[in-house]
Formats: sequence, structure tokens, C-alpha cells
Amino acid sequence: MKKHLYTILFLICLTALTACGKGNNTFQSQQSKSEIYDIRVEERELFPAETQTPGLYYGVQFYGDEIVQVMEDIEEAADGNTAALLLKENGSSELLLPKYNFFTGRWFLTKNGQSILFYDEGYGGGIHVLSPEGQKLFSLTDVSGLSLCETEEGRIYLLALDGKEDSVFLAELNMTTGDLRRLEGLSLNRRDLNSLPPQCLGLGPEGLMLMNQQGI
Repeated sequence: MKKHLYTILFLICLTALTACGKGNNTFQSQQSKSEIYDIRVEERELFPAETQTPGLYYGVQFYGDEIVQVMEDIEEAADGNTAALLLKENGSSELLLPKYNFFTGRWFLTKNGQSILFYDEGYGGGIHVLSPEGQKLFSLTDVSGLSLCETEEGRIYLLALDGKEDSVFLAELNMTTGDLRRLEGLSLNRRDLNSLPPQCLGLGPEGLMLMNQQGI
């Protein structure tokens, strides 16, 4: 299964992820300003098709100092379960989780090896958090995850959809208690999701950044 990464959008999204460091944890009102740059990029395929095994695509992210891709390994999956595979830039791979209930959506790895799963709405939605060994730590069933950013200190910020209110919100996820603390300053609804790339949340020097088709 060949996955093409469009470099300009990919580099912008990954730059935002690497910027997840110290900064404000609220979405503050700021003075409007515009800066225009000429950007030159080189396009390359990070994960060629010949290095991949057949299966569902779960996502690409920085993991430590590496760019990795998480996929389903259908050769390992059996009995209606999913096996998650971690692919690295150098072509090597490792089995991330040998057995998990069938899953479609986005799969994120935290710095300490925990997994945060964004379930597709077609499969009930929700956010599920797993230990490095694959044990379910907690679930949030009344929201659907859209994008994620982890800071250098290990704080997790989410962009999520509230299905009941049909609204999009920013929140900080407490990985110990499972509490989701909503942040103020963002007003979006389901229709606005069409303008957002899959990985649209990052953290800059002035706080959280949200990227859409028009910019940041």
C-alpha cells in the first residue's frame, strides 16, 4: 500500500510538532500580523511501498529524533484483531503491539511509549489510551480526536470534536487521570474541518498553533 506524503504540508505539520515545547497553554487573542517567505523544498518518499507490509495506515509522526510510521500488520493480525507495526526511516520495523481489537483511525505514540488512539466516527469515535504493553488505561467515548501535540515536558494537547454539540474544541489531556480540560479561545464547528489538514495542531513561542488551508 503506497502512501505519498506531500512534502510542503508534511514539513509544515512536522515543524509545528517539533515546536511543541515551552509556551503558553491557552489560545490567546493576539494582534494580527502577516509574514511572507519563499520556501524551497525537496520532495522525497519517506516510506517507499517496497518497505511496507499490507495493512491499514495509522499515521506518521516524530518519535524521539526519528520520523516513524504506524501501520497495521495484517500478517501478524488474526482472529479479528489488529497488530500495530512501527516503520522507521532506515527501513527497519518492529512490532509495536501484537494484539488489539480491530481498529481504524489515527494512532499516536507518546514519548514514554503510551498509545493514543483516535477512533474513526464510523467505528464509534472516541479516544482510547493504551499502556506500552497494550493495556487500556482509559477511554473518552463522548468525543472524537482530530489532532494531537505533545510538548517536551510530556503535556498532551488535543483538537477534538464534541459529537453532541457538533463543536470543535482544544483541550489538555491528563494522561494520569484521563481528565480532558477544555481551553478557551477557539470557536469552530464540524463544517470547518474541511479546511484542516490531518495533523493541524502545534505549539509555537506564543502558544498553540492551528493550521488550515489559509495558514497558521
